[in-house]
Amino acid sequence: MDISPGTEFVWRLAASEAIATRRENIEPDHFFCALLKFSEVGAKELGVAAAHQLAQTLKPEGDRVRAALEGRSLPTTRIRRQLRRALGRGGYQHKGDVVHRSTASRLLFSRAARVALKDKGVLEAHHLLQVLLEEPTAAMVQVMKDVGPTTGLAESPFLSPYAQDVSALRQAGKPMIPEIRKSQVQVMTEALQSSDPTPILLVCAPGIQLAPLVGHVAQAVKDQKRLLKIDHARVLRDAKEEGMLSTQMAKLLTEAAGAENLVLFMDSTEQGAKPSANLLSALGTALTSGTPRLLVAISAEVYRDVVEPDPTWDGAFRVVWLHSLTEGDVPDEL
Repeated sequence: MDISPGTEFVWRLAASEAIATRRENIEPDHFFCALLKFSEVGAKELGVAAAHQLAQTLKPEGDRVRAALEGRSLPTTRIRRQLRRALGRGGYQHKGDVVHRSTASRLLFSRAARVALKDKGVLEAHHLLQVLLEEPTAAMVQVMKDVGPTTGLAESPFLSPYAQDVSALRQAGKPMIPEIRKSQVQVMTEALQSSDPTPILLVCAPGIQLAPLVGHVAQAVKDQKRLLKIDHARVLRDAKEEGMLSTQMAKLLTEAAGAENLVLFMDSTEQGAKPSANLLSALGTALTSGTPRLLVAISAEVYRDVVEPDPTWDGAFRVVWLHSLTEGDVPDEL
């Protein structure tokens, strides 16, 4: 099978990693470090002139690798450096720049080639990354666990005080979803995993307890998205004047839209009907084409009293019903 220029480039970077760490062969961990490096810098930093044809060829491959890593919220530089430290230095002294792949790396390429056959038939860099992320080495698993995904909150000073990172909460033993709640968790998970970016209005039937459901949903989507619970009651208090709530909400949504793979969750069912109406009014003013993924929970009563009679809400939200265990006649999605 033919390999792409990006794959050849990553191979060279991986060989340099093996030589620098004094390892006899190129291991899968070296290819992962190389892919991380490939995603972080442009052609100029990698030693290719920007006007060179190779630079134009490498860019789309680098962009695709970068997008795949960002899709998992992986902090590439931290992981690369930590993985290098974890691997340490061996004792092999290379006498040239020719380094062969290990058996494990040959298997990596074989698996990536099978993936490539279903794509364009050319083994590209992102195919190697896909296999490595699906079948990570022990060192990769440990480092990614230690470093953890990035939330994008470090550079979000306005968002941070109002956000609780539900995805980062450690649940001892990763509790199983109770059988009785599986259908509710599935409804919410499928809504978040949909490719439709329209903000979601989660209409909750009486008796729904969202807190335990949200924890399970956050765990289900944590490899693709970070679920942040927004204390909108605090946003309301900090706004002081009711007329300022829309301004505060707009600032919050704008900042969140600049962070990768965030889903903002606002649960107004905890606050009663009036705060729900205020929240919807503020969101209606603040929503723009740059709005991040948004999941807003309201009661069925507020939906019928505030949303349903007002045609201005048509198309602003994707309405998903979360019915109680005894209300099987309520549709999951409208």
